[in-house]
Amino acid sequence: MNNGLMIKERLYQYNCCTDDRCCICDSDTESQDHLFGECHYSKQILRLIEQWCGFRILVSFSHPRTGRSAGAWLKHIVHSLIWTAYYYYVWNQRNNARINFQLLKPGAVAEMIKEDVRRKLRRNREKKYTRVDNTWLQKWGVAIVL
Repeated sequence: MNNGLMIKERLYQYNCCTDDRCCICDSDTESQDHLFGECHYSKQILRLIEQWCGFRILVSFSHPRTGRSAGAWLKHIVHSLIWTAYYYYVWNQRNNARINFQLLKPGAVAEMIKEDVRRKLRRNREKKYTRVDNTWLQKWGVAIVL
């Protein structure tokens, strides 16, 4: 993302809304950095996802990167899937809070992200997974037969 979202910080600059406060927490200016990295709601979602996947999710508006350890390819794929789903669902909840004044609990959003990741990994069954990859897949609740 290259700062192209119509967040309240930008809308407020164009006089399209009455304030620039975060629709979710109302504690800070709703910037892209705040919404996806600093907002307590988003941080709770990230913590739950990190507990599930077993590695740190880097919040970055550039392409996510991982190391070159065993299972690094699969971790990179999972990181990318999580990263994409995270931004989609946080933005969706931001819009839900702004338009409908409703917000799902962070745990419910984290479960939706996890299910999206699992579903996408299951669709990739033709890929030849290594033993290390299969160990990670089992940990994440994705049953793939080698």
